[in-house]
Amino acid sequence: MGVDWNNLSQLGASHMPKKAKTNHIPLTKVVLYKHGMGYFERCGKIAGPTSVPIFCAAEAIDDMLKSLLVLNLGAGRVGAVTYDSSKTTQMRFEEFGFDIRNSRGLVDLLGQLKGTPVKVTVSGQSITGRVMGLDTVEHIVADKTVREQQLVIYTGERTIKRYNFSSITAISIEDDAVAKEIGQQLELLFDTSKKKDKKRLQIAVEGTANRELFVAYSIPSPIWKTSYRLVFVPDGSLLLQGMAIVDNVQEEDWANVEMTLVSAAPISFIQPLYDPIQPHRRTIAPQGVIASGPVLAERAQQQELAWAMPMEVAATAAAAPAKAQSRAKLAMLGQTQEMAAPGFAGGSPGLAMQAAFAEEELRIVAEPSGELFEYKITRPVTVPHNSSALIPLVQQTIEGERISLYNAEKNSKFPYAAVRMKNTTDLTLEAGPVTVMEEHAYAGEAMLDVLKPNDSRMLPYAIDQGCHVILRSDTFRKPVWRVRSTFGFIYMDYREQFKQIYHIENLSDRKKVVYIEHPIHAGMNLAQGVKPVEATQNHHRFKVQIDAGKKHNLEVIEESDASYHMRIENVEAIDGRQLDWLLQQNYVNKDFLNFLSWLFQERSEILGLLENRRQLESKIAQYKANQERARENIKSLGTTSERYRQAIDEAEDKILQATQELNELNNTISTRERKFVEMMKVELMSELEQEVVQKK
Repeated sequence: MGVDWNNLSQLGASHMPKKAKTNHIPLTKVVLYKHGMGYFERCGKIAGPTSVPIFCAAEAIDDMLKSLLVLNLGAGRVGAVTYDSSKTTQMRFEEFGFDIRNSRGLVDLLGQLKGTPVKVTVSGQSITGRVMGLDTVEHIVADKTVREQQLVIYTGERTIKRYNFSSITAISIEDDAVAKEIGQQLELLFDTSKKKDKKRLQIAVEGTANRELFVAYSIPSPIWKTSYRLVFVPDGSLLLQGMAIVDNVQEEDWANVEMTLVSAAPISFIQPLYDPIQPHRRTIAPQGVIASGPVLAERAQQQELAWAMPMEVAATAAAAPAKAQSRAKLAMLGQTQEMAAPGFAGGSPGLAMQAAFAEEELRIVAEPSGELFEYKITRPVTVPHNSSALIPLVQQTIEGERISLYNAEKNSKFPYAAVRMKNTTDLTLEAGPVTVMEEHAYAGEAMLDVLKPNDSRMLPYAIDQGCHVILRSDTFRKPVWRVRSTFGFIYMDYREQFKQIYHIENLSDRKKVVYIEHPIHAGMNLAQGVKPVEATQNHHRFKVQIDAGKKHNLEVIEESDASYHMRIENVEAIDGRQLDWLLQQNYVNKDFLNFLSWLFQERSEILGLLENRRQLESKIAQYKANQERARENIKSLGTTSERYRQAIDEAEDKILQATQELNELNNTISTRERKFVEMMKVELMSELEQEVVQKK
């Protein structure tokens, strides 16, 4: 029997590396989150010393190395966890002395193994030697040239022999290193052909007894999604059916696994752990060439080491593996409530459907944990690899009403047909699309935000053309209602009113409940009148009930505070009519009128004193000018002019008297201005009596 040259595994088979006994433990639990991560548990029976392979995608290897938890639930211990090198296939093949990929068959491979010791079996006889090369011999058979490959071997007895490949029945590699490399390259090619981007982690487990092995890890996984169906039932109730959408993009089936869907997004990050990291090292100058400089150690801050583990906690942590004998479970805190929701039997929505509604229970356990929430599907779930599945989460009658919701920013003519639903289930309803069905047909679609138990939402699902809305706006200013004095200014406060009228007409043949969303404007308050039933972050909501074919006008009045001011120091420039108006008002605070009157009177008198000073300074300047002219005349006429000397003396007397008066006036002005400035700093205000009466 000849050699099968296409099966290289026969070459050196006795020297192929023996694989350790392996065990594959099944996937038992899948937990999916809303942030792109999944938690997976495996648990299975193992016996004796063994190795357990775990596979993951190349892009998940860093998360696998970061989160892998292995517990041997019995006698023995877990050894090392080895995994594939981060080197590429090309780099790993380059490490070998020969490359099996370049060999199309045995002839090509032996051509790369020159000098390798081999044992060749030819016609039942074993020949030991070293490979020298290959020869090609031509023979004439029946007038045809036949080429035959021959193996050239140096036997070690100063003899070189050739053997036809057709006569060789076996070739054994006698060098352990070469045989091992052939096996490694074949294994590498096999792994590459199975999945190029797949990484394998090999868990070595010691011990001889039968026991369970528990493995848990977190790797990237598509988020789970939710979708809902909302059905208007003829008796006025609402039927809510919620489905979870899960995607299995792994290369492994999720067969009969325990599945939990968590409404939470824990902190998660990627740290490169798979690729070897060679830190940069500094180059140090030769000793004695450069003198070292001084090194100053930083001051240590005295503080409590909050991260130190207390003794009792350390003892508990050390005992934790013993408590995990039954099975390791990572459970959330919180009380567990089991929801038994009626099952949907199909058919047209109505009372018959409600009767069939109780035939089946959805086996969902809902667990709140603080702000988190999880759905535990108690029945085993199967999702084949590269497949997705719809898993029922909720199927229950809930409270709700049919409404119309108007928002001028979104649609200025028509409101939206909407449903105001209340979450009367025990579940936190995740965000997702809602398909609304009404009267045996599709009615529209909506989006649901996260909805806690007993909370309500409005879900617009269509345009309600059976209701028409026209919006009118108007603005006007109300009279001054308060006067304030502060830091030299008089402020007159008034209010501006903005009125919006919603003209609503019910064009349908049934009574409508319309909610009007009116924008909340910064700095504006709702005036007395109709009040909103609720408010959102950006809107007030007003509720209006309109009979069939009727109309209704909703007036929404908002007020904003405004003011205009005048400067008290410019009292001479103030319109006299405005001053009269200020002094004639009936102020609630009577002291304010006295204070205001004093300010205006005092400022007017100070202005009068300033005018007197200006006139007095003008007189002094005139007296000095007359005196200077008299002196010039004396110089030109001589010292005999007595009349000019007398004029100089009289002017001097007037200058002295006027200067004395000016000094006294300046002192008076300074004193009164200082007092006036201090009084202007006083903050005082008063409402007007008319406005108070109107408020009452």
